[in-house]
Amino acid sequence: MTVSQSHIDKYTLSYSDFEFIRPKIQSAWLDYALKILSYRVSGHFDPPDDIDVALIHYVADQLHLPLELTSLPKLSARSNRLREQNVRLYLGVDHISTEQKLELKQQLENNPNVASFSLEELTSFILKWCLERRLTPPDKKWTLRIYTSLKTKVDEALFFQIASNLDSMKKEAMLLSIADDGSYPSLAEIRVGPGSVSRKTFDNLSKRLSFINSLSLDSLNLEKTRKDWRSEIERRTAKLDPWEIKRMNPVQQIGMYSVFLHNQTPALTDALIDSLIDAVFKFRKRAEKAIASEIAREAQSVYDKDKLLKDILVHALERPERAIGDVVFELISQPDAQRLIKATSKKGEWAHDVFTQMKRSWMGHYRPMLGKLLNVIEFRSNNQAYRPLIDALDWLNVNFKNRAKIRIGPDGPPINGIVPPKYRPAVVNGEGFIDRHSYELCVVLELRDKLRCRELWVPGSKRYKNPDEDIPADFDRKRLEYYEKLKLDTEPTNFTKGIREELTNQLVALNDELPKNRKVFVTANSKWKLTPFVAQREPKQLSALKSGIGAKWPMTSLLDMQKETALDTGFLREFKTVGRYQNISKSDLNKRLLLCLYGLGTNAGIKRISSACHDVTYDQLLHVRRRFIDSASLREANQVVANSILDIRDPNIWGEMGTACASDSKQYAAYDQNPMAEWHMRYGGRGIMIYWHVEKKSLCIYSKLKKVSVSEVASMIEGVLHHKTDMDIQTQYTDSHGQTEVAFAFCHLLGFDLAPRIKRIAYQKLSLPGAGIVSRLSNIREMCIHTRPIDWALIEQQYDELVRYATALREGTTDPETVLRRFTRASLQHPNYRALAELGRAIRTIFVCRYLRFEQFRRDINEGLNVMENWNSATKFVHFGRAGEFSSNRREDQEVSVQALHLLQNCMVYVNTQMYQSMLSQPEWHDRLGPEDFRGITPLIYGHVNPYGRFDLNLETRLSI
Repeated sequence: MTVSQSHIDKYTLSYSDFEFIRPKIQSAWLDYALKILSYRVSGHFDPPDDIDVALIHYVADQLHLPLELTSLPKLSARSNRLREQNVRLYLGVDHISTEQKLELKQQLENNPNVASFSLEELTSFILKWCLERRLTPPDKKWTLRIYTSLKTKVDEALFFQIASNLDSMKKEAMLLSIADDGSYPSLAEIRVGPGSVSRKTFDNLSKRLSFINSLSLDSLNLEKTRKDWRSEIERRTAKLDPWEIKRMNPVQQIGMYSVFLHNQTPALTDALIDSLIDAVFKFRKRAEKAIASEIAREAQSVYDKDKLLKDILVHALERPERAIGDVVFELISQPDAQRLIKATSKKGEWAHDVFTQMKRSWMGHYRPMLGKLLNVIEFRSNNQAYRPLIDALDWLNVNFKNRAKIRIGPDGPPINGIVPPKYRPAVVNGEGFIDRHSYELCVVLELRDKLRCRELWVPGSKRYKNPDEDIPADFDRKRLEYYEKLKLDTEPTNFTKGIREELTNQLVALNDELPKNRKVFVTANSKWKLTPFVAQREPKQLSALKSGIGAKWPMTSLLDMQKETALDTGFLREFKTVGRYQNISKSDLNKRLLLCLYGLGTNAGIKRISSACHDVTYDQLLHVRRRFIDSASLREANQVVANSILDIRDPNIWGEMGTACASDSKQYAAYDQNPMAEWHMRYGGRGIMIYWHVEKKSLCIYSKLKKVSVSEVASMIEGVLHHKTDMDIQTQYTDSHGQTEVAFAFCHLLGFDLAPRIKRIAYQKLSLPGAGIVSRLSNIREMCIHTRPIDWALIEQQYDELVRYATALREGTTDPETVLRRFTRASLQHPNYRALAELGRAIRTIFVCRYLRFEQFRRDINEGLNVMENWNSATKFVHFGRAGEFSSNRREDQEVSVQALHLLQNCMVYVNTQMYQSMLSQPEWHDRLGPEDFRGITPLIYGHVNPYGRFDLNLETRLSI
């Protein structure tokens, strides 16, 4: 064990320290020395358990203590207090007096910089102030009281500034909205989620956004205030009951409401645009389905037209003297003949019929949405190619209610770039007049496509914001620094040279090793064939070990597992009240927090949990749920538990911390009115998805709630970049959804390897670094010659742009879903997309070569995804309430449920890890296990766990029915 130089400087005893320590009994030397040094460094006495073992040995060496005196015995409270008093006397530290506290308070209030401190920063400032004056720091309650007072003064000053910059009409409107008098959308309405896709939802959203726009909050320049302060105010406003806000003074109400509305504007804007996009998708799919059903019915009524035509010709040739009508109507009735003519005329009219069906829906129901959208949303574009669409939207905004006929001309709306050729006959008639509704429908269809890939963007939006804002504003100034963070070469040629060499080496190695590889073959029809895995040795003692755990800890309560994890890790500290004060005792608060988290994680609900507990009520749990629990706090708690699991693991049992992680999604049922619920083509049914990131030993490091239609690649990248645990992910296992070229490219730029399981490996083709290498690939030539070589010049040309986007993802200035929406097949001609595709082809070929060459690599991917399946199975066990269905329609509530489920399962993993280590600390168990047992060991077991409550049966009582 080594000690850093900075710690050596701080933890070195002076001669006077030795003179103070030597007269004491030798067994107390080390404790006195550590107390002196820790107080000198941090201003308080660190518990011995919190001091690094290496530092303890370093101090013991200075004292020349024998080995048996390097461990610190547990002292009584009285002995510990006396030793601390002796150390304070030696250091010349006095107890801080009331006058000195008042002096400190005044200095804090007069220092403008202190007002923006966090609680930790304020505590450090106070400790430093006290150390300089050789005073004991005030207790935590005093510090917290000062912190609250300072925060209140900061809030009051900022609220007063906000209110001063608003005119009286806007302030009156905000107060009426909070009071919910019906004149404006109320605070409660604005806090409600968007709801399902419908015109009513769209109307509600547009009404809220119109109200916010009328307040002109942009003029307040709230972006210049601290982001964490705005987030805190938003959290308080969203969590407090409306009556609590109403009883505040008007300045506080206006200040809090202004910040809340300012922070809510991007989300409301996105929800409004999403509502339109989803509505267009909805009525287009409905139109396609209706036309397809109609065609199917008509085809069924005149089935086998070829046979009918043959019969008519045969009968006509047998008796050519008969009239053709007599021959036809002998074989088919007149109504069937009319249906046959109609079905034949339908051929080639699919686009026209679908458009006509969509137009009916547009005219009859959805059209008012466009007018309201144009009133509250402004559309812009950075590409002149889409100027006609902007002009069309502007023209419609001005002429939306105009009923006059529209003729093609300079005063009319633009046609080119708006109306596709297949829809032009339906939009423009032979006399040159434009059908208004058909034109509006074309504009909306084009608008949806361009918004999704952000060729059009919206000011004030988050998901549909200006794509130029994705890139960090200081990228050009700090280009070298960002390249270094990504560990990428600044020279494009060096970057492509390394990939090109790796691609060449992998192709040649695969070609040379193929004749000797008994697990991989190329079939006669040029397809890869892999030999199935041979089963590994079955763990023989693992079942006995699990039975031993079940016998030692039979039917362990899942709630007790969560409690034990909370006591060990302290994750409950991450849950803070949205109010300024809370009068619940710490023990009661912790108990209620655990019960709420358990009810949310199991999906049983806090009402059922409260009914099973005699000492808490539903109202008490509901109060804690509303004031303390949100998705951000749960994410922090999950990070604490994940890091704690990594810390307590015994490497002799679990191995060293790995760098590989697996990820996949699972569908969960949700109410139909849930705005996130969508139909899943593969799994069937409507629902939502949770995307999990789980490492090899069953620890979940990240979870993400998402729609079915949201890219799983985006969720995978987000988890790798923002899991914030101590794990360093270098390889990411995914299912087949991860094998896209764009995914391979971005993962390589971001510094980790993507390793998907490829189900259709038989059809994988290999891309070539250049045409000249074909002669060296005789064994795999047929798998390469049908692909064109990689365009390295294009990659080098767009290299800096690709690094910009990778930097944006890494720095969090945009989210992966927003970036990946720009790089879809709709952007085939975009040079950035083409460069990404070329880079992705190269990286994917390197991966496929490794996948084919190494059976162990394929096994690792398969094992990682099997762990993922085991995690998904465990969620059914834990998330048992309401049949696992998400009942809330609010996005925040759903996020909380997902994070609570994540936390509860990780708590189970934490306790199971300790149970395994306790069992295996016994030689009789550890020696029984072989390598195959340690390979198969997993802490995600629940045969010994009871997730349900207690059932107290009393035969002496009856129901009052």
